[in-house]
Amino acid sequence: MTDLQLPWIRAVVDDGLTETWYLRAGTGAPVLVLAAERELRERLVGSLAGHARITAPEPPTSSGIESSTWLRGFLDGIGVTPRVILADEFFLLGARELAAQHMDGDRPQVVVVDGGAIPSPLNDAAAETLRLLSPR
Repeated sequence: MTDLQLPWIRAVVDDGLTETWYLRAGTGAPVLVLAAERELRERLVGSLAGHARITAPEPPTSSGIESSTWLRGFLDGIGVTPRVILADEFFLLGARELAAQHMDGDRPQVVVVDGGAIPSPLNDAAAETLRLLSPR
């Protein structure tokens, strides 16, 4: 019997406002995956881990804080500034607000993935993410 090898590790960070569990995998340019559904999060991490450094937080269940505040605290807590944010419809507004906060020229690109239409849009979102990470 062999051990199951997952492409990610699960970790936790406490930013002082809330404790957030997240998946991380891969090396390279940082990509933030924001997906409300666990299955979609895991599929995105698995498909992109060989191409980038992926971080995928689990949404807080009832912290009572705004999405963009939670995301900023989470990223500060793990010390990552993403180049690309891959977000489902649940996180789209928070992802755009987070990207808009980066006014120094390192603004991350936001890619939208439609979790209800897997697999085609998943492949499209992954391809767009990889295109954004390629050298210009």
